[in-house]
Amino acid sequence: MNLCINPDCQKPQNIDTSRFCANCGSELLLAGRYRVTKEFARDAAYRTYEVCEVGNNTEKILKVSTSEKSLKKTASVLQQLNHPGIPKVENNGYFIYFPRNQTTSLHCLVMEKIEGLNLLEYLAKQDNQPIDQTLAVKWLQGSIDILQLIHSRDLLHLHINPANILVKPDGQLAIIGFLNSSRPENIAYIPPEQINHAAVPQSDFFALGRTFAFLLTGKDPATNLEIYEPDLNNKLNDTTWRNYTQQISPQLTHLLDAMMGSAPIERPADTQEILHSLTNLNLNINPSIPNPAATSKHLNRDFLLYWILATVTGGSIGGLIGFVMGAFINLIVSAATKNTTIGLAVGGATFGLLTGVAIGVMQALILRQSAFLVKKWALVTALGFTIEGALGIFAGNYGSESNFIFVPGVVVGILQYLLLRQVFSAFWWVVANISSGVVAVVINKAVNYFLGNAYSVFGSILGLIVFAMVTGVTLVKLHSHSK
Repeated sequence: MNLCINPDCQKPQNIDTSRFCANCGSELLLAGRYRVTKEFARDAAYRTYEVCEVGNNTEKILKVSTSEKSLKKTASVLQQLNHPGIPKVENNGYFIYFPRNQTTSLHCLVMEKIEGLNLLEYLAKQDNQPIDQTLAVKWLQGSIDILQLIHSRDLLHLHINPANILVKPDGQLAIIGFLNSSRPENIAYIPPEQINHAAVPQSDFFALGRTFAFLLTGKDPATNLEIYEPDLNNKLNDTTWRNYTQQISPQLTHLLDAMMGSAPIERPADTQEILHSLTNLNLNINPSIPNPAATSKHLNRDFLLYWILATVTGGSIGGLIGFVMGAFINLIVSAATKNTTIGLAVGGATFGLLTGVAIGVMQALILRQSAFLVKKWALVTALGFTIEGALGIFAGNYGSESNFIFVPGVVVGILQYLLLRQVFSAFWWVVANISSGVVAVVINKAVNYFLGNAYSVFGSILGLIVFAMVTGVTLVKLHSHSK
C-alpha cells in the first residue's frame, strides 16, 4: 500500500510502485525518500502515518500538519537530543510538502519509530496486575530524566498517558506521542490548566503522576476517574487510588499525590525536585505502622470472611440446583441406558459440575479483588467437582452403597494447585483440600446420624463452612509466606 497524504484526495490508496497518486496526481515519494504505508490517526491538528524509507526499508513515523509553529519547534528540539527514550529526528526530518493543485502546504516531520509495548498493552499482558514499587521507581526516574531533557529546551509534551509510554525490549521506557492530539479517553490524564489552554511544565507532571498511579493499581483513570478526582472540598474521597495499591512506601504515594495536585502550584516545582525525592525515597514500610493504602488488597481477615461467604454461598446455591438437576438426569439416563450405575455417574457429574461452577465463579471473584489473580480458577474448580461428583457414587455419596473409598477434595485440590503453584509454592493447598473435604463429609454424616436426615441441609452448610475456613486460612498463610 502506498498512501497519498493530500487531505483532499478521495482515493489515497495506490499501488506500491506508483510515483504519483492515480487520483489527484500528488507526489507519493515524500522528500524523495519516504513512502507512506499506513495511517494511524487523524484529527483537526495532525495526521499520523507510518512511512518506509526507500533504500533501507526502515519504518518511521510521519506527522503532518497545516500549521508550522508547533511541528517545527518539536523537530528542532528532537534533532538536538540523542536519548534512547526519545524518538530521534534527523537533520532533514522536517520538510514542507506541496500536494498537487493545493494552495496550502503541508508541514511534515519524520521521526524514529521506537518498538515496544505501550503501558496499556504491558499491563494487559499481565492481567492488569500492578507493578511493584521497585520497578515503578526505576521507570519513574527514567521518565523524569526524559522530561528534564525536553523541558530544558522549552518543550512540553502535554500528551503523556499510558498509550504514549513504551516498554522497549530491553525493559527501559520511551516516551512517544509528541504532537499527538488528546483523545476523549485520555482526558483523565489532562490537568485543568491544560484544558484551559494554560499549560506549564507541571502539566506533564500531573499526567505522569496519574500514569504511575495506574501502574501501581491497575486502575486506569480513564475508566476509574472517581478514585482520582478530588471532591468539592479539595480532599480526596474516602476511596482513593491508594486503597488499590499493594504495599508501597508512603513517601512514594505522597510524591505521586503531589504530582497529581489540582493546581500547578501544588505540584513539584521542576524535574530536579522530583528526582531529589526519588533519590531519597525510603522503599521500606515500617511494619509497626499500618499502611492504609494496602489494607483492601491483602489477604487478611477481610479476605477470609469474603472467601467463606463466597464458598458457602456458591456451594449452597450450586449444590441445591445441582442436586435437583443431578437427580433428574440420573432418572433419565438410568431409564435410557437401563443401567443405574451410568445414571448415577452422570447425575453425580451434573451435581458436581453445577456445584463447582458456582463455587469456582464466586471464589474467582474474590481472588480478582484481592492481591493476585489466578487464571481459569472457575474452570478447574468446575472440572474438579465434576470428576469428584462422578466418582462419589462409588463411595455411596450419591445414592449407592459401595466399599470403594473415595477421599473428597483430592481432584479439586490438585487441579487448583496447578494454578496456584504459578503464584507461590502451594503443595499444602492439596493437603488442605483433602483434610477439609474429609472433615466436611464427617460433619455432614455426624449431623445426619445424631440429628436425623431432616437436618441434612444444616450438616452440608456446616461442612461447607469448615471447608471454606480451612482452605481460606491456608491461602492466607501461603500468600504471606510468599512475600
